[in-house]
Amino acid sequence: MAEHNRPPPELLEHAPLAAPDDIGERIAALGVTLDAGALALLCDYLGRLLAMNALMNLTAITDPAEVWSRHALDSLTTLAIASGPLRES
Repeated sequence: MAEHNRPPPELLEHAPLAAPDDIGERIAALGVTLDAGALALLCDYLGRLLAMNALMNLTAITDPAEVWSRHALDSLTTLAIASGPLRES
């Protein structure tokens, strides 16, 4: 495989993606706890994801409500599962 020496793309200026009003309840319903700092990082990440999506096709999901539901909450669901008690088969 050929080695590519392209520099990474420059990060675009972006605004954090505002969290929906009910995000705290939706996250708590998953059994996950995020403090304000972690939520702020998640907002920043999602804003960056949408900004960088303008440069490269990272995701087809671009509606902010869907980004929260299908990216953030779906990912947090796996965290809740992974951090739960181990089950024997």
